[in-house]
Amino acid sequence: MEPPGPSSKRRKSDSGQLDAGESPPGATEATEVPNPQLAPTPSPSSPPSDEGGGGGVGVDYISGLPDAILGEIVALLSTRDAARVQTLASRWRHIWRAAPLNLDGGDLPDADEALAGAVSRILADHPGPGLRFCIPSHLVVNHPATVDAWLRSPALDGLQELDFSWSRFEWSRREPPPSTFRFAATLREATFCQLDLPDATVDALHFPRLTHLALQDVSMSKGSLHTMISSSSCPVLECLLLDDCCGCHQLRISSGYAR
Repeated sequence: MEPPGPSSKRRKSDSGQLDAGESPPGATEATEVPNPQLAPTPSPSSPPSDEGGGGGVGVDYISGLPDAILGEIVALLSTRDAARVQTLASRWRHIWRAAPLNLDGGDLPDADEALAGAVSRILADHPGPGLRFCIPSHLVVNHPATVDAWLRSPALDGLQELDFSWSRFEWSRREPPPSTFRFAATLREATFCQLDLPDATVDALHFPRLTHLALQDVSMSKGSLHTMISSSSCPVLECLLLDDCCGCHQLRISSGYAR
């Protein structure tokens, strides 16, 4: 028997067939010759080309969207970022002005004078309508006339969210500015902090669209609270937050959806 080794490797048979594992002569050389009929395939790590308008690096897909969609995107941005997009192109300034105003004082400078100046400039520059207006409650307490003027701005017409966010720097309360509840018919979410809500004010309120209400460090009577959250005042209320409120030690909730 012939010992295994190179000399015992089976050769090409008379029928011209190749044994398994045996390459035809010249196969290596043939695979090294590029096929001119085939285009080179880019590797997965290669960046796509933007030549010919096919899309890829450098293609601005965002600016190709309709103004209505761009307006919805801008309305979801923070106040700071929404203001920055105006520097991209003149078209973006038009889009910011056409989108509902989302003004959050938490995105603006902390100092009262700088914050007040920024809010005033935004309200003067934006035609409305308003989507969200959020300012720290200490401005409501310490600068009621300024806040009242802001709330009367046409830029906030149709406001859907009003948030006097709680401020740890202020421990006193005051009645809300007279224009606070001019949005009662359109509000969907409201947060009132560090306010005195007298009975005469609450009795006149009606929030037909309000679904979320938060009262934090608010002073109001038991009767006013029950009136404010009643089905006649807030017929579609879904979520109620009471935090550190005074003047009411018992709460009765009667849901119109109970069966």
